[in-house]
Amino acid sequence: MRHSKAVAALVITAVFLSVCPAVVSAGEAADFWLKIEAESVPLSGRVTTFDDPSASGGQYIYAPSGSPLNTASGELNARYTFSVPKTDAYSVWIRLNAVNQGSDSFFLKEDESEVGFELISLPVTNGWEWVNLKAPVLTAGEHTFSFKYREANCRIDAWMISGEADIIPMGIAGTQSSIRPERRYHFNVPAGTRVMAADETLANIAANAADPRYAQMLAVLYARAEGRGANPPPYDFITTDKNDGWLRGTSMNVGYLAAAYRLRSDAAKRAAILTKLNAWVAGICAYPYWGRENVENCDLVAGHMLYAMAIAYNWCGSALNAEVRETLYETLQTKGKAMYRATWNAMNGRLIQQPLQNHRWICLTGLAAAGFAIADTDPQGLDWLQRACDLYEETLFDMGGDGASHEGIMYWAYGMASLLRFTDIARAAGVDYYGTSEWLQNTADYGIAHVLPENGLAVNDVINFGDSEPDNAADGNEMPAVLRKLAREYGVAEAQTVADLLDAKRLKGNNADLCGILWYDPSIEPATLAGYKPDMYFGDMGIITSRGGEGAEQSVVSLICAPYMGHRVWELNTAIPPEDWGAPHVHPDRGHVSVYSNGDRILTDDGYSNKYTENHNTLLVDGAGQLGGGGGAWFALSEELVAAKPQILQTRFDGGVTYAALDAAPAYPSSAALAKFRRHVVYIKPNILIVADDISTPKTAQLRYFSGGEITTENGVITINGANTTTHYQSFTGGASVSQVTVRNDKTNAEKTVKAITVDKPSGSAEFLSVSAFAWANKGETPPRVRAVPTGGNTWVITTDTKAFELDLENNTLVKTFAVAATSRTVSGVVLQNRLTAPLQGAIAYIAVRGGGNALTKVYADALDFTALGEQVLPLPPDAQTSEIYVWNKTSLEPLMEVSR
Repeated sequence: MRHSKAVAALVITAVFLSVCPAVVSAGEAADFWLKIEAESVPLSGRVTTFDDPSASGGQYIYAPSGSPLNTASGELNARYTFSVPKTDAYSVWIRLNAVNQGSDSFFLKEDESEVGFELISLPVTNGWEWVNLKAPVLTAGEHTFSFKYREANCRIDAWMISGEADIIPMGIAGTQSSIRPERRYHFNVPAGTRVMAADETLANIAANAADPRYAQMLAVLYARAEGRGANPPPYDFITTDKNDGWLRGTSMNVGYLAAAYRLRSDAAKRAAILTKLNAWVAGICAYPYWGRENVENCDLVAGHMLYAMAIAYNWCGSALNAEVRETLYETLQTKGKAMYRATWNAMNGRLIQQPLQNHRWICLTGLAAAGFAIADTDPQGLDWLQRACDLYEETLFDMGGDGASHEGIMYWAYGMASLLRFTDIARAAGVDYYGTSEWLQNTADYGIAHVLPENGLAVNDVINFGDSEPDNAADGNEMPAVLRKLAREYGVAEAQTVADLLDAKRLKGNNADLCGILWYDPSIEPATLAGYKPDMYFGDMGIITSRGGEGAEQSVVSLICAPYMGHRVWELNTAIPPEDWGAPHVHPDRGHVSVYSNGDRILTDDGYSNKYTENHNTLLVDGAGQLGGGGGAWFALSEELVAAKPQILQTRFDGGVTYAALDAAPAYPSSAALAKFRRHVVYIKPNILIVADDISTPKTAQLRYFSGGEITTENGVITINGANTTTHYQSFTGGASVSQVTVRNDKTNAEKTVKAITVDKPSGSAEFLSVSAFAWANKGETPPRVRAVPTGGNTWVITTDTKAFELDLENNTLVKTFAVAATSRTVSGVVLQNRLTAPLQGAIAYIAVRGGGNALTKVYADALDFTALGEQVLPLPPDAQTSEIYVWNKTSLEPLMEVSR
């Protein structure tokens, strides 16, 4: 399938200026279609014309040479003057040939705007292409667009201004062509059909208001409607405020009021709510636009506003004041049309073009809700529904089947709430996606896996890969409502259980309270979480979560390693830049591992912070991190990143043990000269983690481990002291220390110094092996003892007091074994008392011989043949200083034999 190219750029405010004006005018705005040849006005400075038979008019303009400019400080190169017949929104297009990322930008200015010139950076094109810049509102009369050089060889052929969003220029002549989609679905939206909930659903909720969960949610809803909704909406409209959360909250209050009006039974309270609702609707309709500058009427705020206002019109329209109702209807038409136009608009609708970005999901939901609300009286509402369905299907197609999200669990919950609203709207119109999307069917487990056990809910909440806050990420946002909906649709009772746990801690939130009420199914009995999928592997996104132990004190180990944004994105496409899919919330954290236990983050992630590998529990090479990092948003346009395929090579989930082998080297730039970064993670449940890193680079390298606890060195042992746990760290290969390291792990991008456990690669050889263990216990208890010794051939034997394993770093295998301690340190032989109930072939014995660097020497290799029951004598070298003996069969998971002498 083909995806629209999004624009990685600042957005223009409208159009441009000129050295010597060329004035053109035309007829009515709806039929307005004006093409301007770029070379039709006098040019100045380094910009000149060039002949090209494939260009419109046979020529284009460009600067043949010159270094890129960071600001619009150069001279004016061209000014275009034109007239429009009436005040309206107009689409602005450019015919462009941008051969690479070094020739795709220029500076633009609309009229005599005080804002000044803005940087316009467009997609790399495949030859000459028409690219949509924006749909600005232009007043009737004359306007100017000014153009200044920024990059050499940015070839511009022609401009086109259209008065109809559904007309785009095509081909060399810019011939008009309709892009209004054919309606593939015969939507059924009869008059009186409700957005999101049928009348009987609302009546059923009101009738069951005494149900404890309904009562709790309704109490919060009413408090919001009658509390925060008490005052009229704020009129101090801020057009330049990038933090537009106040506008989102404004839209949510409308949803609270509309729902409270429909669900309240007390007549006096309903009347008071209706008065407030009239005031809020009238106030919001009076706003000049919805959202902040440059994304007005086409981003998150507009999506939320459209949804809430559609609810108000659809649920309460007949009760609203007649003038308010008419104004609301016209506002839905106007703002819905603007959102619809933005879905075709590569510049103004940049974020809507990104299929995996939560911005698209919120915008589509608002568009669909508005279209649904007016469809019985305005046919364009059906066009909006069709367009929303087209883009939604593109999103579902692009999603990996594992149900996971690259944006992190917080954005999953936020975006999922809108995706599920949209899916409900589509179903009400006659299109049902619940049974056809593998991603939707599996996504409940992603939510369940990322909510921490009960002791973590008070302050920690979630596993926070991607942009998710470590604290309160699930606190009252959309998580409980989303989980209730997925429980209802797919019968995952455990999702209802997790929603109950979250609500029991604190029932807060956005208009998720409304969805929580609509989506709650009291017939689903919560199920115990004990034993529910303790090990989950989300293969597309390369995420593993593994739980050990019981109840509230349960431990969770999690890790991530996959191509950025998942495998499927790169299977579908290898050309479109990652940000055009919606990648800003990705972190450069391949190989990162986290540990949580009993309310403590023993190994922690960096949460919603700026995107640096230095903040994560993974590798730095010469102090530098992985591809795409740096700044507040993760972006990467390099060919290296497109080719990068970090991945999980091997997994094993075997009851009490989880094993994963990760190949994280492809996540790093070629400058790291990283021939190998193979990470092996062994989680021995409930409280031991082994991390073995096999690295090859001639450069300096450092492994980092960050903790939510206090890292100290006590009696030579590195210890992590948490509020409820104590963790001992051991390095079996040396080089580990407690260090003060520099990080930028918040949104300010400010450097700060924090403690971390670091393992530094020694100078000399390019080969670097680090084998470490974390063992933890509840406060006041002693963590378990862990031992690890090499056997040669890049193989290690790892033992605890009750278990032993052979870890083969070369072949990515983990074999569970059985270990027992020898009764004497100096012996000439050991008798192996065979306790097998059947003959066994292929047993292996290892002996740790002291004095030789503590190397573990394999005395017998497949030599012990227990074909008959009885004793076997294992002779030892006369000078052997034995500490432990291991005997096992590689395929067995049970103890094999005792050791005695």
